[in-house]
Amino acid sequence: MHPVQWDGDTPPRWFYETGAFELVRTTLDVGKACEWELGNLVCGRDGIIRRATKSHRASCELEMNCRKVPNAMISLVVRDGMRCCTQCKQVQPVGNFTSAVHFRDATYSKSCTFCRTDKTRTGNTGTAKYRARIDGMKKLRIDAIRESGCLHPGGCVLNPLIPDMSDAYLTATFEFNHIDPTKKRKSISEYSSFTAPQAAALGYPSPLHYYAAEMGLCEVLCRAHHSFATQEQRRQLMKRAIAQAPARNRKRRCGSRT
Repeated sequence: MHPVQWDGDTPPRWFYETGAFELVRTTLDVGKACEWELGNLVCGRDGIIRRATKSHRASCELEMNCRKVPNAMISLVVRDGMRCCTQCKQVQPVGNFTSAVHFRDATYSKSCTFCRTDKTRTGNTGTAKYRARIDGMKKLRIDAIRESGCLHPGGCVLNPLIPDMSDAYLTATFEFNHIDPTKKRKSISEYSSFTAPQAAALGYPSPLHYYAAEMGLCEVLCRAHHSFATQEQRRQLMKRAIAQAPARNRKRRCGSRT
């Protein structure tokens, strides 16, 4: 429960969740930011709760900001067709809280349309950050294909056609072959599998760095040459496994005694 300083005269407005904070009587001036410490919650004479934050003005080190109040302190109650946004802390008509997600269940979103639009435009939503990460991986993949082309030792007839290919055609035609299959951790085409927790566990600062490091273990091949290379790798692994297996575990000839 958050302690909120007040002068004992003006109670908080109706759109605050009374169970989320506790009013504490004070003798200080609730209208002067300079009398409070950084982070204090204060109920002003207008009934608006504000938090003391750092000010960019030279005249005062602190300022009272209503938007810095914890979102849990904002009630979802509707009164006279009005509601308070948990983001901007402004009272608006309930029509500004409708969304496609909550359309069928006839409920309202916590933030208003303007705040949701602003977050989407500035790329602050989880979906926008995820899409930006995936787009970054796709760009790394396409740039690597255009730079090297198919690296088959015998050459590839598709390499001269790369400048005329679209990005979608490139990703469908060329693949990444792990040079050493034993060091493979992820498939280059599985963008969503390169997550931030896994990147941090392996010592990479971001999923993009993790993706670039995995690309460094590969060579670009067209689909046909990649298939041939994979078959050869499997044959070499099978020969190595047979050579390292004990003699008694190797496959015996038909009709031999056990």
